[in-house]
Amino acid sequence: MWEVFIFINPIGKSGLTVEKTLINFTKKHNIAVHLTFVPLSSVQIVDNYIKYNHLNQHDLQLRNQITQNITLATHCYKAATLQGKRKSRQFLMSLQEAVDFEKRPFNIDLVKEIATQSHLDVAAMLADQNSNFTAQQCLQDQQRANQLNIQTTPSIVIFDYSNAQDDQGVIIEAETGAQLEPFLNKLVSQRHVQQSPDLHILD
Repeated sequence: MWEVFIFINPIGKSGLTVEKTLINFTKKHNIAVHLTFVPLSSVQIVDNYIKYNHLNQHDLQLRNQITQNITLATHCYKAATLQGKRKSRQFLMSLQEAVDFEKRPFNIDLVKEIATQSHLDVAAMLADQNSNFTAQQCLQDQQRANQLNIQTTPSIVIFDYSNAQDDQGVIIEAETGAQLEPFLNKLVSQRHVQQSPDLHILD
């Protein structure tokens, strides 16, 4: 069994294709997987988003708006998880689809629309996203990312529990499904994965 943590910007452009590639790969290879999405909204994530989209790094108003958007998306997803893993995953991936591929502007109306389509209790989600509990959950996610030295999104951490003698985890930094799949194939074909610039063995 694989335990997988996907560290993402919830409105980042490359997250959805990487997520779909991973899900399809584990289904194709009949790999049991426990999948956890970890949305992040740190200063580093905001900086990366601005650079990736070639936006003005010196526009403070734009930076503040992007920070608010990423933070809202992060908190809404964490709040959605309180209503079930399946619904929250559908909410996250539908939100990414709308923002990244349909080019719809991110705002609270879009969040409500997609939450409704995902069969979430919208009022409860919006209330929960403002709670101290959700804020604490997001802080713990950021602390986990810091401990693993996650510098960019999407980053994927995989623990392969099919090998009882090897409890090391692997970090993969990949911006596209095409970049990710060769590393996944390597994990399947080799018990021990050699380190490379984009593939790191964790102690």
